[in-house]
Amino acid sequence: MGKKNLSNKKYYLSFLIMVLLIVITFFVLFKDYTLSDVVDAVNIMDKRYILLAILMFFIYLLFEAMATKRLLNEIGYETKLLTNIRYAAIDYYFCAITPSSLGGQPMVAYYMDKDKIPVYKSSVVLLFNSIIFRLVLVLFGIVFVVLRYSYFDDLVKTLLFLVGVILNLVFVSIFLVALISKKLVLKAGFKVINLLHKLKVLRKNRIVYYRKYYHSINKFSNLYIHIKKNKRLILEILLYNILQRGALFFISYLVYRSLSFSTESIISLMAIQVFISITVDSLPIPGGVGLSEKLMISFFAVIYTSKYIFPAMVITRIMTFYLEVIITGLIIGFHHVITMIKKGRNNDRVL
Repeated sequence: MGKKNLSNKKYYLSFLIMVLLIVITFFVLFKDYTLSDVVDAVNIMDKRYILLAILMFFIYLLFEAMATKRLLNEIGYETKLLTNIRYAAIDYYFCAITPSSLGGQPMVAYYMDKDKIPVYKSSVVLLFNSIIFRLVLVLFGIVFVVLRYSYFDDLVKTLLFLVGVILNLVFVSIFLVALISKKLVLKAGFKVINLLHKLKVLRKNRIVYYRKYYHSINKFSNLYIHIKKNKRLILEILLYNILQRGALFFISYLVYRSLSFSTESIISLMAIQVFISITVDSLPIPGGVGLSEKLMISFFAVIYTSKYIFPAMVITRIMTFYLEVIITGLIIGFHHVITMIKKGRNNDRVL
């Protein structure tokens, strides 16, 4: 119980830090711009494009759900699509509020465990999907930055992009080691067991924990080998991740069109969104708050007329991040309410 409370406190702290960053960011930005500019922009927006933008996020969740469902099916778990959409919402929400977007997978594993999917199995699914997810982001980055290199040709932006790519590849490497190097994972796990035993957290004989851990890693390794051999499965997961990422990056273009602009192409707006994602996703800033807004204003100076730079940033940021946090938070909250109602009914039957 204590460990769970400690974990919850970390998520609450990350959320509070993100809220504080949002307040500071917009307090600083509103010194140079006015709220009335944003209100005027909202009033003239073509709402059809905004509805399409919201739809894009649900498509994003759908493709992540399809990828997770396909991987779970491969290891013997038939799950409903709606269940996997819930997993996708949990992943997005907790990645959004935690530094370096690392909070999603542990929370999804926790909820999968509650749904009777063992952690060693869910870990393979989540790590494998995370590797593809980050590799697709790097692939998008290379393609779009090459296509619109003139937007990113100053030293600061180039360095930010390179740091983002390197950090994403570092995370991919760590995830790959966790999947591939059975020996290294076992060695690291045994050291953790020894430490916890010395701290009296684990009280039984260490051999008991060694055996349990060894058997779990054996199963984990065998699952990965099974998935790795299925080339068609890998291509399917790759396609789902490309469509998933593409749907989210398309939102910035829909916002652009909603404000009655049409000069720039889809590629230009998506290139900016891809660059920002690569730059901020791996940094230890919850949601990339502050830096994302600053970068958008910098890029939008060459995309929008001066009157619309700030309103476009606010609306784009809402549609590509803040609204998604609210939507996924509501999905998680709705799930908890339904779970509590079901538990109440079951208790009534027992009584």
